[in-house]
This record gives sequence, C-alpha cells and structure tokens, in this order.
Amino acid sequence: MELIPHSLKSGKIKTKLKITENSDIDLWLIKGKNQGKTLVLTTGMHACEYIGILAVREFFEEADENRFNGNVLILPLINKTGFYQGVKQIMPEDGKNLNRVFSDNEAKTYTEKLSKAIINNIYPLADFILDLHGGDINEAMENLVFYPARVDKETSEFSRKAAMTLPVRYRLASGASNGLYSFAANKKIPGLLLEIGEKGEHTRKNIDLCKESIYRILAYLDICGEKLVNEEQKQADLSFYEEAEYEGFWFPYVKAGEKVKKGSLLGELKGMDGECMQKICAKEDAVVWYYTYTLGVKKSDPLIAYGIPV
Repeated sequence: MELIPHSLKSGKIKTKLKITENSDIDLWLIKGKNQGKTLVLTTGMHACEYIGILAVREFFEEADENRFNGNVLILPLINKTGFYQGVKQIMPEDGKNLNRVFSDNEAKTYTEKLSKAIINNIYPLADFILDLHGGDINEAMENLVFYPARVDKETSEFSRKAAMTLPVRYRLASGASNGLYSFAANKKIPGLLLEIGEKGEHTRKNIDLCKESIYRILAYLDICGEKLVNEEQKQADLSFYEEAEYEGFWFPYVKAGEKVKKGSLLGELKGMDGECMQKICAKEDAVVWYYTYTLGVKKSDPLIAYGIPV
C-alpha cells in the first residue's frame, strides 16, 4: 500500500496501517502542495497520555496543506485498545510496553508486530519523528523533551537543534535505544520524544503548547513557518532514574520541576506496617523531571527521575 500516494497532488487522507490479518491502527496523511521533507507524528503509544492524542486531532483538522512544502504522517492513537480500556503504559493484548520493544528481533507478540509494522512501513518515509508523550495518569511531570545522544553525531545534533526550538524548559540527552524514536535514531532517522502534561490531564493550555511544538518542528524542517529558537531552554546531560526495589506504599516529598539539593530526601517507599524499605535521596543538586504520585507501586516501577540542567 502506498502511504503517500504520488497521484495525490495535495490534501488530507485518513487510512489504516495493517498490523496483523485482523488488526490495524489509524494512519492520517497531510500531503503538502509542494515537495519537501516528511514529518512523522506518533501519539497514544501510552494510552493514558492524552495531550498528544488531542493535539494531533486538532492539528490535522486545522492544518493548511496548501502552505506545506512536504508531508505529515500521523499515527494518532497507536495503543487504541489500551485507550478505550483506560490501561496505562502497556498494550492489553500482551502486557508489553510498546516503547521498550523496538528492535531487529523477530516479532512474536502483538506489541512486537505493531513495532515491526512501524519500522517496516513508517520509518522508510520519515525524515523526522516527533513522538508525543506526557505524564500518565500516575505521573506528575515537568514539560520537557528527550533527544537521542548515543547515536551518530549527525543524527544526534540534528535532533538536538530541533529540540532547541521547542517551547519547553528542559532538553534531556537520552541513551535509550528500544523506543519508537530512539530505535529510529539508531537507523539515522532523527527525532524527539516530547513530554507535555501530567496526571492524565488534558488542559487547553497543554494541548495548545503541544500543537505549537508541532508547528515549530514543521518550521525546523522547512515544511511550514518561521524557524525559532528557545533561548531559555536548558540542557541536561546527566539524569537519574530511580525504581522501586519492592512493592509498597510510595511517598514522594517533592514536586515536578522543583530544584533539590544533593542529599535531600526525595521520597520513601514503605511497607504495609509503615516500615521504611527504601529511601531515595538526591545524588546531586538537580531538578525533578517527574515522579509517580500514586500510592501503590510494584517492584521495578519508576518512582522518580531528576537531573542536572546546564
């Protein structure tokens, strides 16, 4: 199937991307009036991160393809089963986190087949991938953007400069390699993972901020609009990611975006009897990126992430 039809001079199309014989996901295309690069927008990978899902719906309706020098391919709701069931982070079909399974390995489960469909059909068309995320229903989060730092220099630098255009405060260097955008970066396709919103909320302010971010990437790619740079954005090359060592009751003592001092107590994990099983203290002077704010956690759940902005 031709996902960007040559016969279409310009316009908008809603179609499907086939995953298995009996399943598919939505795929939307905005084909610009003139030739240019192709931006891929992905959202709904984590089904309870709502800002990107709503932002791309509005963007698709309001975008003027006659002003575009290039194309936009949109996967507007990747984990649609999880969305309608209200399941956070995983795919209900097999219990896997889609953003942890991108690889060259053989696809066996549904989630792996979904990742393979994206790798085989979407990657070859992409000049840039913007993967839209936000704080899940159990996460409090500072708005920020991740760029791939441990890939070839050209891909990393092109991605980093794209991140610098976005209207968020912090830009984080990432060493991830098995996510949608990070695996693509290992194949020399630049991209970003944008986090806007928290706690599963979908406020007008954050939807508009997400749409503004999309338009800034369009400008960066010379598809549409004037290029901008966020001079106030700060980079963080070092971040710390703390996980639960046991199942228990999680008590965070900080807020997302808060500045903390080295050695300060960030949170405690306690047992049913109230005994402290795990204390998390800041390893350096840092800023809190995000944390789990729901009370109950299981072993290996993420608890808090923080880092050092330059």
